[in-house]
Amino acid sequence: IIAAFPLSHLLTIETNTFCFQCNKSTKQWADLSHAIFLCLSCAAKYKELTYVTNVKSIGLDEWTAEDV
Repeated sequence: IIAAFPLSHLLTIETNTFCFQCNKSTKQWADLSHAIFLCLSCAAKYKELTYVTNVKSIGLDEWTAEDV
């Protein structure tokens, strides 16, 4: 399965270069449940809400086409 928009493409969109929660410049984490990008600090807070979020590292975790 090939994703329509690969992760590398999503990271080039200007609005995706900032944390959704605090607006800091970021490309470190994403919440797949809400389709948002997060900074490290906010990602840690979202990870505490595991029952409603699915947070992954952009550089450390493996992404599938379904994730994108």
